Amino acid sequence: GAQSIVIKNISSPSSIQKPNIVFVPYESSGMINDVIDKLKGKSTLLVTEKPGLTKQGSAINFVVKDSKQLFELSKINAEKSKLKVSSNLSALAILVD
Repeated sequence: GAQSIVIKNISSPSSIQKPNIVFVPYESSGMINDVIDKLKGKSTLLVTEKPGLTKQGSAINFVVKDSKQLFELSKINAEKSKLKVSSNLSALAILVD
């Protein structure tokens, strides 16, 4: 629609304001617990790309399996962030809970 998209690089979880989506790249995955603490109670989609991070609190986690880019989805983590997951998205994902 008419909404603008703003992308910001941050150096630490303390500088997170009020995002709709936070992407934590592989090389920054060590700060995942701090990011999760900062996002607690907010309706923010947390996206990561390191195996096992859905188990730690990420809603969507990109993975490579058999040379294919796929994504894991934790409905429980999404719901904890007050987000609803469409059945279309669930059908494409590797469900993790």
